This record gives sequence, C-alpha cells and structure tokens, in this order.
Amino acid sequence: MAEIAAILERIRKEMNVTLVIVEQNLKFAKKIGKKYVILQKGKVVSEGAMDDLSDEIIKKYLAV
Repeated sequence: MAEIAAILERIRKEMNVTLVIVEQNLKFAKKIGKKYVILQKGKVVSEGAMDDLSDEIIKKYLAV
C-alpha cells in the first residue's frame, strides 16, 4: 500500500490535480487523504478534514 500511496501522491503533485478515491481501508485513506466524505444510501452523512474525523463518526459509519 505504501507504493500505491507514493504513486498517487506523485500524480497529484506532478499533474496538479485533485484525486477522488473510494477506499474502505481507513488507515490507508487517512494516509493519502486530506478530506473525507461518508455516504450512506447515496446521501452525504459526514464530511470534513481527515484530521477531524472523530471516533464517534468512525464507530457510527465505518466500524465493522
């Protein structure tokens, strides 16, 4: 996963683009993302800076 993260970061910087990535692995998503959006049944239920993603939101929407 570290290789993928490095490649995505290089693409983002070199091409000066925003990447939208759909990822279920929270650890990986936190490593590569600065912002998050959580959808439930096609509706946005939470969004914000990755650093502000609370344990409450993780437990409510992302816990298995």
